[in-house]
Amino acid sequence: MDKNQKNIEKTRSLTDLANQLSGLTVKHAESSTLQHFSLTVPFLIMVESCNESRDFCQFYEITFDHHASVILNENERKLSLNRAQHKHSFVEIMFVMSGEVTMQIEHKIVNYTEGQCCIMNRNIRHHELLKGDFSIVFFMFQNEFLGNILNDYQAELKIFSNHHTFSKTSEIFRLMLDNQAETHFFDKVYLNYHPIVSGQAVLEKMTPLFNEILFEIMEKKIGCSLYIKGAFLRLFQFLTSPELYSEEKSLAKAEHHEQVFAEIAHIMEECHGHCTRDELSQRLHYTGEYINRIVKMYTGKTLTEYGQIILLEESRRLLTQTDMNISDIIYSLGLSNRSYFYRIFEKAYGVTPLEYRRKASKVE
Repeated sequence: MDKNQKNIEKTRSLTDLANQLSGLTVKHAESSTLQHFSLTVPFLIMVESCNESRDFCQFYEITFDHHASVILNENERKLSLNRAQHKHSFVEIMFVMSGEVTMQIEHKIVNYTEGQCCIMNRNIRHHELLKGDFSIVFFMFQNEFLGNILNDYQAELKIFSNHHTFSKTSEIFRLMLDNQAETHFFDKVYLNYHPIVSGQAVLEKMTPLFNEILFEIMEKKIGCSLYIKGAFLRLFQFLTSPELYSEEKSLAKAEHHEQVFAEIAHIMEECHGHCTRDELSQRLHYTGEYINRIVKMYTGKTLTEYGQIILLEESRRLLTQTDMNISDIIYSLGLSNRSYFYRIFEKAYGVTPLEYRRKASKVE
């Protein structure tokens, strides 16, 4: 398929793309502020490849019950470049198999190259940028699954403590323990692992382990779940080996008012912009004056104006990405006054909702 053909392919929305991945649930996929990721399976492996020069980007999802591949066309890759940061309810390990990947972690830009690894804890805003050439693998663990691994390790540690480099003093162990105890000391901590040896030398050790994990998932032989837990422990042991890696503990600290605005934005998006200052004040336990000041700081708009922008953006999305009729769209937005909707829509876009849909359809 040549580039001209790719350009005329229908561009799927971020919601459509997210729905292709059954093991990963993405909440607020269209949000301009923050997305939320959660797992529907005990663990998930995601292989992500990007080749910007070829306009190629692929996500390959692997779980015990499901394998899925999602390939982005050129327009979808560019759309994903502008997506919001996300945080998740699970621990995630990112390992760079080739090339260089750029991550935005809160306000910081971090580059990772071949053989480097990042362990991202829950509740940290981040995303990788789909540009350049790279191949990375993500390992994602539900808290209960991670707890089972931790329990197995603690049992082995009592027997083989003299032979293990992965000890209670390692940051990986402490991060996992904090997740189990819900003490939140590591909520904003992520761990970086930099190879002491060459990236290729690290890959020679890691790649066979990754391949064995994938083989066990595909074959589903008796004992495979036990083997996979043991393989993940081996992965942690590799990362804590001083002959292979140096460990760096980093703190991703967001400013308080930014977190407050993210909370406001999510509530407003859930309500399609219909949430008063008093309602926000009750839900967030901040004064209405403070909420107004935060919204003005980040948007330059009043709360009412900001809510209207969210309402119009959602209406625009429904017009262009669904077949819902205008009446159903108005109802789904929680509006009872049809003339009010038409008035603010035409003021914002210069055309009626139906005309907007027709023009958008012609562009596609």
